[in-house]
Amino acid sequence: MTWRAWVGVGVLVGGCVFTACGSDGGGGGGPSTVPCGNATCSARQQCDESGREPVCECKDAYSGAECEACADGYEELNGVCSPVEIDCDASDPCGASGTCVQETGKPDRCECLGNHTGPTCAQCEVGYQDNDQTGSCEVGCDNQMEAPMCDTPRLCDDATGSAVCVCPVGSTGTRCELCEDHYARRGDEACYKTCNHPDVACALPQHCFDDGGRQPASCVCEVGYAGAGCKECDAGFEEQGAYCVRSDLGGSDLLSVATVKGRAAIVGLNSATGALTPLRSATGAEGLVYESGSGQLYIANYQGALSLDLDSGESTLIAAQQIGHGKPLAWDPRSNVLLTLRSSDYQLLAIDPSSGTVSERGTTGSSWVWDATFDADSTTLYLLRSQGQTPSVISVNPDTAEATELGSVVELGSLSSEALGGIAALGNGDLVITARQSMTNEEAVVAMCRDSADRLGLDGYAGAPASATVDGTGDVTLTSKATSGKEIVAYRSYSSSAPTTLTLDVDNPEAFLCIVTYEEDLNLSVPAGARWAGGLIYDYRGSVTATVASGFQADSPLQLLGGSEATLDGAAAHPEAFRLLSRQEAADRHLVSLSDLDSYKRSNAPYRLVTVTPPALTVKSSVALEADLAGALSTF
Repeated sequence: MTWRAWVGVGVLVGGCVFTACGSDGGGGGGPSTVPCGNATCSARQQCDESGREPVCECKDAYSGAECEACADGYEELNGVCSPVEIDCDASDPCGASGTCVQETGKPDRCECLGNHTGPTCAQCEVGYQDNDQTGSCEVGCDNQMEAPMCDTPRLCDDATGSAVCVCPVGSTGTRCELCEDHYARRGDEACYKTCNHPDVACALPQHCFDDGGRQPASCVCEVGYAGAGCKECDAGFEEQGAYCVRSDLGGSDLLSVATVKGRAAIVGLNSATGALTPLRSATGAEGLVYESGSGQLYIANYQGALSLDLDSGESTLIAAQQIGHGKPLAWDPRSNVLLTLRSSDYQLLAIDPSSGTVSERGTTGSSWVWDATFDADSTTLYLLRSQGQTPSVISVNPDTAEATELGSVVELGSLSSEALGGIAALGNGDLVITARQSMTNEEAVVAMCRDSADRLGLDGYAGAPASATVDGTGDVTLTSKATSGKEIVAYRSYSSSAPTTLTLDVDNPEAFLCIVTYEEDLNLSVPAGARWAGGLIYDYRGSVTATVASGFQADSPLQLLGGSEATLDGAAAHPEAFRLLSRQEAADRHLVSLSDLDSYKRSNAPYRLVTVTPPALTVKSSVALEADLAGALSTF
């Protein structure tokens, strides 16, 4: 086997993500045309697929990291590495692995020993390698007769000089069931690199995106840019000077902050349809307000209040103040100042953007304010407040800071650091509010189960019909609604009552079974005729035992996962029905935390835009938002 040139890891360049594209090494090669995993081998390389992952290795005549040099026994002639001329009278031309042979009328040559080959016996024969560079050619993974036979998913690897069976790159464990640090996986698929892997780097104006570890890391362009190196304007943007500027606003009449490919961005919202239009990346922005008179956008983040140029994305700090939880900002057109709240004492602050001067107008007494808006017609400042509860609206006198709570918007779910919300005053006196919508426990359980099916590697359950039994009492029998077709059968209990028998009488080979309990002791009863496609059973603190009828057969055992103080041994004793899923495996697969429904609602419920009329907060309309909002709201 030849010397290996392991393809290095780098940034996205042209069409190669994280992997340096092969080159011809500076002569004698022509174009790079041989695909090899994520790389492309040069004309001086060949693809070796015998190890843990495909790699480009040098052909016999070449060596070096990019096969740019001639291997031992070869010399460059006219840009090509050719065998050197052997002279047996020279000092040891064949080295320790060969014997020099002289024959009358023939050129001198080296006769190689010990699985060596090449003009000077400096290379290894096919099927052998010297990857540890000790001078000894040992069995390689491409040796079909002598290489070790590895049970799936283990692969042969000879990178250290010895051919051994190892887990695929990124995985570990007795069954390769775990991912190494900075790797993740979906189901039992191969572990992939996440954005926190030290080898992953993206060159500006790109950033790494892996959807919170839920997909392989990739370099993506900032909002507005596209193409190789992100040097082109994306669809809907046009080049203006040195920047790509949004040309099609999609009927946006509101501005907000949303998460776009893992980064906060200023977005336009269409209040009638809920459509979202990304305008500009704005990392860290939470609060914002657009001053229509001057066309100036102001934002608030951990630094304080800033002005933001929507064309360039450049920001300028106005005042470094400790602003409230949701970084609320409003514009008072009477005195041309920004209004915000100081989080330490709930003081209403007025910030002059031209000078940065900050003045106090009084204390509102209102904590956990996520956003603010100013209604010019009524000269009223409105605050959106929530402390882990349904959002409430507070009217404030902008001159004295005297505050009056108007009530709550029951259609919306609670706000917290996991779910920011926004409020904006319309010209007709109405208010528009964004927040996650209220979810029932049944809806939350089904949503969590859909997410779990996806993370366990099962497709087709995102829109499948579902049935949920929530907080049932006594013995419960779970049944499928159909005998074929994708469906979700869910059970959730927060009880700590006496042991409950759950009979899993599910008779659908395409059903996903999802059981979530907090501290309830469960006895699982599995009839002989039960069938399912898979599922997840999670018990946070209780014990789980099982009775499995004789004759039961399953292609996919249910994944059994325990939380704090859970005891699962009784059910794990039935591998034909259940597979014990370790906490590390659950973390590798980024399974959602199933024990806290309230937290799930705050961080995963869909967003809505609700229009209300103060002071009664009568709901006039409600629109679903296809967005993951990350900040406040403003008219535009």
